[in-house]
Amino acid sequence: DRLFDTVEQVVETDTPVLVAFEYGPAEADEMDRVAEPILRHLLDRGARLVIVSTRPEGPATAEGLLAQLHPEARQVANLGYQPGQTAGVQELLVGLDQRMEVTTGLPAAQVEAMRGVHTAADVGMVVVLAAQPDELRAWVEQASLAYPDLPVVAGISARAEPLAAPYVDPAAGQLRGAVAGLVGATTYESHLEGSGRAAFYLNSLGVAQLLVVGLMLGGAVVFLLGGRR
Repeated sequence: DRLFDTVEQVVETDTPVLVAFEYGPAEADEMDRVAEPILRHLLDRGARLVIVSTRPEGPATAEGLLAQLHPEARQVANLGYQPGQTAGVQELLVGLDQRMEVTTGLPAAQVEAMRGVHTAADVGMVVVLAAQPDELRAWVEQASLAYPDLPVVAGISARAEPLAAPYVDPAAGQLRGAVAGLVGATTYESHLEGSGRAAFYLNSLGVAQLLVVGLMLGGAVVFLLGGRR
């Protein structure tokens, strides 16, 4: 709810939003379901998305998910991969307009979605989509250190949720909100018009778990009735 409210308060038509895609194909089954409602909400609000990543596979993963959301070309600038992990995050925050846009091959400064954006100080908020705790930590700590007043939110895997909890604490003030795993994504989708895929995947997971429990109970009954045989 806090993440949804932050988007509603901060993002208006033409607001640039920095989106860090910190996951790849191996985590996409879960993370795409988490990222999709957040990105759909941003695009529906008219935001311009500035995509970055400190993982080599991140930019292509972003393109794959965005292709399903069909944003207008002027709404997205994919600035590609930045090596260096924490040092890479620092470079991205201060040099967004010094990069090349992946899909067009143009300098970032010439892309419509980058209009008026030079550093992270020029964006309305930062969205971190992270599957691993270390990547979330790097973005939250570097962004809050360099730009204390810049809203930072996160869409994370279920495994990263314990790490995110201290950052989400209002006393810390480093994360304005977070969506974690399929449960969080389903809750977020409930605030948006139309049904999303997170609820379908969550229900499918629940059915699969019930089937596993049924098989275990059936096996126990067979064992008890069969005895040593």
